Amino acid sequence: MLGWINAWNTIIREIIWKDYDLKRLMKIPPKTGILQFCDRYFIRAGFTNTLLTDEVCRIVYSDLQGSDTQVANVRKNMMTFDIYVKQEELHNVGDDRLISRADLIAERIYRNLTDEHYVADTGYRFWIAGDWDLGTRTVGYIRKSIAFYYMKVY
Repeated sequence: MLGWINAWNTIIREIIWKDYDLKRLMKIPPKTGILQFCDRYFIRAGFTNTLLTDEVCRIVYSDLQGSDTQVANVRKNMMTFDIYVKQEELHNVGDDRLISRADLIAERIYRNLTDEHYVADTGYRFWIAGDWDLGTRTVGYIRKSIAFYYMKVY
């Protein structure tokens, strides 16, 4: 289990945190440290109980229970990313106002997790399970979800 935690931390540290375009799209304030980024903007949880009030964007992700494979101690898992974007910031990226900030953020996550065969040399490979728009109870925000499969060794 610790192997997966270390691998995921490496992916956050070496891939997601270092993605300037992702942080620009999320409008992460300058001088935000990696711990503040993970505590406030890129949160691991099935849900968050902290109300969105002033963040332009927040990503809440979770690792869902997997299913058995035909290989002992290997499970096919799913990781989902819910992207919350303030409605007033949704269509102000670039020249084409029809392009959604949420879609661009989902694209960055997709590229970060699938461009390399083994992400950040961890040995893990992600492949897309799907993406969709979801409702949200957070007034003034939209929500988009993107999900990936990967194999987890126990």
